[in-house]
Amino acid sequence: MRRGWSHLAKTADLRGEEIVAARVEPSEIGYINAILEGHEGLSIMRTADPRLGIVCFWVPRGQRAEFDAMIDALRREVSLVVLPPDDPVLRGLALEEWNTGAP
Repeated sequence: MRRGWSHLAKTADLRGEEIVAARVEPSEIGYINAILEGHEGLSIMRTADPRLGIVCFWVPRGQRAEFDAMIDALRREVSLVVLPPDDPVLRGLALEEWNTGAP
């Protein structure tokens, strides 16, 4: 059974936030999350598929440039590939529901 993320939509206003999906080495997920926690308010990260290393970042309005700079810096340390929204690996993740705040 897939665990949903709808509880996030109920506790945060995600309208207008941008969701950025990426593929990372599964062993680096914890490290990347720790880096993000150190940059409070820049992004929230959720792991969509820990086996494949698929993560999604919620980026607040007005923070995309700073987020992109952080991602560029992280790429010097870890393998991180930002996925296009139409990447087949993202099928079934219902990103549009997360972005609109729908349950």
